[in-house]
Amino acid sequence: MVFWRKKVVEVKPAKVGDCKRESGERRRSYKQRKSFEIRRSEADEIMRRFPDKIPILIERFKNETVLPQIDKMKFLVPADVTAGQLILLVRERLKVTSSQTSMYLLVNGRQLPCVTITTREMYEQYHDKDGFVYLSYSSHECYG
Repeated sequence: MVFWRKKVVEVKPAKVGDCKRESGERRRSYKQRKSFEIRRSEADEIMRRFPDKIPILIERFKNETVLPQIDKMKFLVPADVTAGQLILLVRERLKVTSSQTSMYLLVNGRQLPCVTITTREMYEQYHDKDGFVYLSYSSHECYG
């Protein structure tokens, strides 16, 4: 039991699998939740207001089980940031501290970008028709 503001609050233990449950809305990708027209208008507005920044959407890879969901998925990244710096940013957002868990960013869910590529180059090569760059993160357990 925990006392909070002179109230007795009973803390229930988490059930097995609670931390892996996600709402149905969060499980669906951004493309499935928003129509093309809405996504296109958002990207156009961002590019108009911030011409020196790149709109990037980062989601967890569909089969990922080790890393948690990221708290924020839309990022407005300066054009000169590299993919390696972006990986560090995502690791910080996820609070991944273990050196035994390596993390990868995938472009459009299937390609590994070079860590030295800038977000401007990434945008030019991989942006979607709606104007966003879609990245997903995944992990790989490393031992020894």
